[in-house]
Amino acid sequence: MKSLRAVLRVFIAVLMIIIEGDKLMVLADIEKPQWAPDVSGGLAFETKYIWRGQDMVDGPVLQPEAALSKYGITLSYWGNVRMDGSVSRWTEHDYAVDYTAYIGKLLDMPALDKLGASTGNIFYIFPENSGKEFHSEEFYFGFSYDCLLRPWFKCYVDYARGAGSYLQFGIGHTFNMPGGIGAKLATTLAYNAGQWGYGYKAAPILFSGEICIPVLKYFTVAPNIYYSLALDRTDDDAAYGSEFFGGVKISAAY
Repeated sequence: MKSLRAVLRVFIAVLMIIIEGDKLMVLADIEKPQWAPDVSGGLAFETKYIWRGQDMVDGPVLQPEAALSKYGITLSYWGNVRMDGSVSRWTEHDYAVDYTAYIGKLLDMPALDKLGASTGNIFYIFPENSGKEFHSEEFYFGFSYDCLLRPWFKCYVDYARGAGSYLQFGIGHTFNMPGGIGAKLATTLAYNAGQWGYGYKAAPILFSGEICIPVLKYFTVAPNIYYSLALDRTDDDAAYGSEFFGGVKISAAY
């Protein structure tokens, strides 16, 4: 409960900044120094937690996140808090390090300026488990291309408890609207290559929609909706299924 109260205090503080925007408008006039890293954080309220098509928490959750970036290197944290009536508890902590760069700039080849590459590692912690099931590690690499649908590809290799690979391909587009509002539609296709004991099969297709509403200069409120469409499901895949879920995310970036 102490952890949940801390998360709620952060959320309330963000709400107060938004509600008292007129009093704190001075924050929007503060320019970030050139040497300072990019800092971001957020808190999402979702109706359930679906991860790569798997129903991890079939009920409302809180998902805090934070990131620190500089020179293409990003250190990030993401967590999940299960909300079961009067009971709340952490179910996951993810710590990641990522390096992303555009190939053209690295190799001084203007023809590849829109081709991006990334690599990194994710360390998963599952507080409700113990022993070998308490954590897992995953290495990944991927590519993206900066064009209309922004196609991207990533390969995740779990070299610990998950013991397998997961391939993802996605496209998406953001429609710019008046007032700086952005409406994003995206689709993600995936293939599970033996990860987490699910065999080799097509993973669910994820359809997503999000509306990003800017508040002041650094804050964003983003309602979202998702649909996970199960494809190659068998009777043994209890965690897989076609599901609608969604919520709202409040974030800040500086």
